[in-house]
Amino acid sequence: MLKIITRIGLLLGLLAGVAACAPVGQPTAMVVDVQSTTLISEDSPLHAAIDYEKLTDGREDPIPDESLKGASMEQALLLSLRQHTMLGDDDAPLKLTVQVIDEDLPIIGASMTVSHQYRYTLTRDGETVFDEVVPSTHTTPFSASLIGATRARLAIEGSSKSNIRIFLERLVAAAKADPSAFNDLKVSLVGLRLGA
Repeated sequence: MLKIITRIGLLLGLLAGVAACAPVGQPTAMVVDVQSTTLISEDSPLHAAIDYEKLTDGREDPIPDESLKGASMEQALLLSLRQHTMLGDDDAPLKLTVQVIDEDLPIIGASMTVSHQYRYTLTRDGETVFDEVVPSTHTTPFSASLIGATRARLAIEGSSKSNIRIFLERLVAAAKADPSAFNDLKVSLVGLRLGA
């Protein structure tokens, strides 16, 4: 009986140690490849037009050790924007901010499910041109890895990548539906006068 109690104690200690090691997603695993739904042309108002400003935590009780996870998400977002030719320099006209609205991370489990909600806001000259909350969820099954921390990391990467993909799809769709909302009004008016 003492052996069983000792083994259970060791197992619980091991599990607590694994749970204490907060997994961080690898940025390169969260990068979104260019797809037909996220493809833009050189004359798109999004082409080299986005200046990424910051990621903030909008949760009521921010978790103090989330800085590494936020850094991974930011790196993945920047790499995805660059790959989609949307990332510009500091003088780019569209300013992007991202806010963590909600994040549900597993502590322990056979299958690990992670959910994210981020608010993506694009402004131009102080005016909001795009503002959407994007939810995403990803489940990594037990069969993906025997190690819980690895399953949690894969779930974080899957949910983060999905979140960035949904954001890019919505942004591209919005820019195609109403390009004038993303263009500089002065440039658009000059173009109209020159074309007349």
